[in-house]
Amino acid sequence: MAEKPIRIRGHQLPLYQGLSQSSPEQMAEAFKDSSYLLAFYEMLSQSDNRYWQDYIPDMIGLTPQQQKQTLRGIQRTFEEFLESSPQRTTHIVEGRLGDICTNAAVGNHCPRLFHDKTNALDLDRRNVNVFLRTARSLELPHSISTEDVVYPDDLTKKRRRVRTAITTFEATRKILDDPRSKFIKAIN
Repeated sequence: MAEKPIRIRGHQLPLYQGLSQSSPEQMAEAFKDSSYLLAFYEMLSQSDNRYWQDYIPDMIGLTPQQQKQTLRGIQRTFEEFLESSPQRTTHIVEGRLGDICTNAAVGNHCPRLFHDKTNALDLDRRNVNVFLRTARSLELPHSISTEDVVYPDDLTKKRRRVRTAITTFEATRKILDDPRSKFIKAIN
């Protein structure tokens, strides 16, 4: 039976890029506990921005048990990514849920078109463009599929075409590690 594809949302590519470029020793230290994720979420919770204050309970939950379960799930997602076989299929998605999203405690923010004032689909598209441009320049195998989506928070209810870049894990790692892959971060 084939492994299920890895699914990475476009705006999460910088996170995976940092993961890909870390040494095994750095990753072992980071995975020893969930302190790296807790520090990230703690930083967001201190924001004056209402969106990020709402994001924390939506993403990792309110109770210590929810937070522990969510962070353990994200950690497993990262470990699975790092341990993938070279030929495992990888999907880089626009406006669709990635593997990190499936670990959210509630996840109401994940299927939305807008995250605060940021058009999440636009950010996904910009990073998928960088990914595809790098794949072409490295002459790595890839294909693109499309589907039409309507977002629950889009008042126009307009159908939007979204892409999925499909390649192998080996090609994905090469793209993430290439210095030309300058992904745009959702949070600076």
